[in-house]
Parts: sequence; structure tokens; C-alpha cells
Amino acid sequence: MTVIQPSRAGLSPVEAFLVRSETAEAPGFETDGRMIEQGRGGARVEFELVASELSVEQAPPAPISAGGVRVELVGVAGEPIRNFTMRTNGVGRMAGSSHGVEDAEGPVLVPIPASFAGDAAIDLSFRAENYLESPLVRVAPIPGGEIELGLIALETGAVVQGRLFDAVGADPAGGCVVELLYPGPGAIAALMMSQRHLTVSDGDGRYLIGGLGAGRYHLRLQCPGAPVTDRLVVLGKGELADQGESWLDSGRRVAVRVRGSDAGMARLLDRFREIESPIVETALRSSSEAGAGRSGDEDSTVQAEFLAVPGLYRLEIVDGAGRRLRRRAALLPQRDDRVRRRDREPPDRRR
Repeated sequence: MTVIQPSRAGLSPVEAFLVRSETAEAPGFETDGRMIEQGRGGARVEFELVASELSVEQAPPAPISAGGVRVELVGVAGEPIRNFTMRTNGVGRMAGSSHGVEDAEGPVLVPIPASFAGDAAIDLSFRAENYLESPLVRVAPIPGGEIELGLIALETGAVVQGRLFDAVGADPAGGCVVELLYPGPGAIAALMMSQRHLTVSDGDGRYLIGGLGAGRYHLRLQCPGAPVTDRLVVLGKGELADQGESWLDSGRRVAVRVRGSDAGMARLLDRFREIESPIVETALRSSSEAGAGRSGDEDSTVQAEFLAVPGLYRLEIVDGAGRRLRRRAALLPQRDDRVRRRDREPPDRRR
């Protein structure tokens, strides 16, 4: 089965970043297409192809084969790479396709999707877990033929590793989602290329993420029963960044109260708002819903409570329509619980 990402023509620039269209096709089956929102979540898309009911005479002619490439992947130290993905991109048009290879033994033939048979040139790249993506290789498809690429070596890039323990420090923290997020414009590029750097800590609390380019990242940890943590990591080219042993913080309880509003969200972000995805995002509820406050207050009040690790953050309050009402730095100190109070004056009803 081939999965094709066709042209994004007709989509606005924003829609092109946030939505992609994918089509699955296989001989003898109906084609299935999906529009997929590209949020932070790593969506797994399953296609259910229905067998075609057309007779042999009615069936459309099979597409012309675009041929394939014969290639073998290794690491820079010569170690074989048996599982990898070949990415095919059209030249001069927004079209792409990915083909995964598993358990490769030596050189393997990777097919080029038939939709590229009429292209004068295509760009190929190769990806593997914990390796940097290869440079683009431009080739001209040979319908029904093979292109010999030979040996391609992938660099390991920078590596981030560490070990996590629970808040008490007695037991390793397994099952934690560990992700490296790109700040600023890098996040858009990663979204377009469907790149995510994440792993899950093993039973000993150990994690490792490789195949990283030099630059700034935010290391975000999401562990069951603990507040989300986020910190900046700066990597050099090919650096082994050992984070050592880290103990999860049980966090501090934070209460946010907002006057003059009846709905919305409280969002806790990194200090400089480099990462669009909030560390904490929770709904603001009325005092009566939260079981606090006095009935009959002249001004409406909403509030939210959540756990957060001590540090310096940016706190944002948005209303029910997503409009930002307030934003400011918020310090959560290493001491007793404190209430962070954000007031908004009610509108002047005399106007």
C-alpha cells in the first residue's frame, strides 16, 4: 500500500501548516483519502481500503510504475540501519510520500510511488530513529526501472539522555513521556516535516533521544501523577547531553482567580513563551461550580487550580472565545501555597 501526500493547493498558508491530506491506494482496492489536523499529538492514521467492485473491463488501467531505488543505510561507524523511512518529494510542487522499510538485510529496493512517474525529477531523503535525516538526493524516476544509490551513511547527531526517579527518590520513574520541542520558527518547520523527538522512559527510568541537530530545545517531561516540567536545553553539534539523574517534583498547588469574567482558560507557558504548547492549560470555573466564593457577588468570578513545579513562568488568561485578557510573568516560589490573583475590571455599563 502506498500513502501519498498530494498538493496543498487551495489551502491558506496557515491551513497548509495545520492540515495535511493523505491518500492510501493499493491495486484492486478503492482509494481512501483523509484530511488530518497536524497538532502536537502524533496521530496514527489507519486506512480501511474496500475491494473494488469494478470488473476487469471496467477497472481503470493500473498506474505506470515510477520504478524504485536500491539503497543500503548505515551509521557513520558502519553499523547497519535495518529500519528506516524513505521520503519522496516532488520538485516544484507540494507533493510527498513516505515508504517505511523494516528488517532490511543489505541493499533493498524501495519503490517510488506511481504518482511520481511523470515527474522529471524528485527529491529523496532518508530517516531512521536516533539518526539525522540525510541530505536530499535528486534523481529522475525511471518508470519500471531501478536507480542505484548505493551506500548512504546517516549521522547520529546530538543525543539527550538521563534517568528519572519519583518525587520520593526511591523508585525509578518509568512510563514518562519525554519530548524535545523546537522553539519559535523551528516548531513550524518540524510541523511541516512531521518531525517529533520523543520517547518514553523505561522501567529503570532511563530515556534517550538521538538524531538531534545543534540548537535550542525545550525538554518537557510528562509523568503520571506529577506536574509537567519544562526546561531549556542547548545542544552543540554531535553533543552527548547527559541530564544525569532527575527527581520528579511533586509540585505546588496554584489557584488563579479572575474577576469580571464568566468563562475562559488559564494557561501556564515557559517564561519567554518560546513554545506555543502550554505547560498547563485548565478551564476557569465559576466560584459556585468550584464550591467557593459567595453567592450574589456583584462581579462574576472564575477560578482554576492546578499543580506546577516551582519556577518562573508566563501566565495567560483567555476568555471563552480564545481572546487573551491578561499575560504576565508568574513566579512560583519554593514555599507555601500562594494564590495568584488576576483581576479584570468589568466593562463600564454606562457606555
